[in-house]
Amino acid sequence: MCAVSRASRPPAALLATLLVTALTLTGCTSGDAKPNASATASVPLPTLPPGDQRDRVLQPGEVSSSLVPIAMQTGARDIVSIANFSADPTTARNSLQQHGFQSAYVVQYADPNTSAVVTNVVTKFATVAGATADMTGDLAAAARTGTPFDVTGLGDQAGGVRGKFQQGAADGTLVTLRWRSGDTTWLLAVGARNPVDAEGVRRLADTLVARLAKD
Repeated sequence: MCAVSRASRPPAALLATLLVTALTLTGCTSGDAKPNASATASVPLPTLPPGDQRDRVLQPGEVSSSLVPIAMQTGARDIVSIANFSADPTTARNSLQQHGFQSAYVVQYADPNTSAVVTNVVTKFATVAGATADMTGDLAAAARTGTPFDVTGLGDQAGGVRGKFQQGAADGTLVTLRWRSGDTTWLLAVGARNPVDAEGVRRLADTLVARLAKD
């Protein structure tokens, strides 16, 4: 995730935009929102759109079979696309450039029968220093959007936040993990109208990290 001037960009702006769109597209209703990383699809899995970072996000076989990728919200994203999620795109783009933004990929899964929405973003920077600066700013800003919690054993730098996701008139739950490994940062967020299991979100992150460690 980009670390723009957080005074001008609400740190959850990208997440809120993605989650609202996904819930609208799928017409989600209330239900259990606990992703199951071990679930196996009974039909052929979809293929994510091409992109340099496509293999570095959660793949269809790594999430519950009830979760399907939302085409409009999934794919490679350039600096302009990421910056445009900001309340101040110009400032956002400048910050991304300063941190050495290289490329990004967004995948979003939603369950048509429940309110579960899983968003995974990977962003590569030119240097470790740039990625560190970006993640440091992002973690600090995210801590103001909910209740932060410590995350250990996940990359070189990490943090989590429990908060609420406003969908219509009812408050929902949003659990977000952010972490950095070298020059790359990740965001994994699960939003739903019902309580989200933070341990389940961590299991999804561990599934991704374990696969990447084998590559």
